[in-house]
Amino acid sequence: CDHCVELNLDNFEHHIANQGGVGGEVLVEFYSPYCGACQDFAPTLNRVANRLAEVDPLVQVARFDITEHEIPNVNGEELFKVDSTPTLYRVRYTPQFHVDLYEGQHDFKSIMRWLTLDPKVEAAVQSKVDMLGKREDKKWRRKRHRSVRKPGH
Repeated sequence: CDHCVELNLDNFEHHIANQGGVGGEVLVEFYSPYCGACQDFAPTLNRVANRLAEVDPLVQVARFDITEHEIPNVNGEELFKVDSTPTLYRVRYTPQFHVDLYEGQHDFKSIMRWLTLDPKVEAAVQSKVDMLGKREDKKWRRKRHRSVRKPGH
């Protein structure tokens, strides 16, 4: 992932509890390199990270390999529970430190909508996300329209 921070035991608490000193938010993926779903999801995460780097560099994307280490506690608390991979969490720092488990679809548009609840980011991102969605919708409609034409027309 081009704009992802690889987390490990040495840097986990710094990036999660202190957000690497940057402020903002962190999208954390807990993954296994042996997981097929994680491998399939990798290009989507890379795309999300690249888009966030363009529109809101205060939102970092980080990854933690659960096969290498146990998930560390943060400030003495077990905040992250991973039952399957890939698992995404959003770590926010305002008004106070808290984490949110992502329970939606693992596609670009759904993740970006979940992450862009902040109005200043949403305006920039949502227009691009909608534009991509409209393009895909037009392709689908053209494809569907061709398939329902009567023979000879």
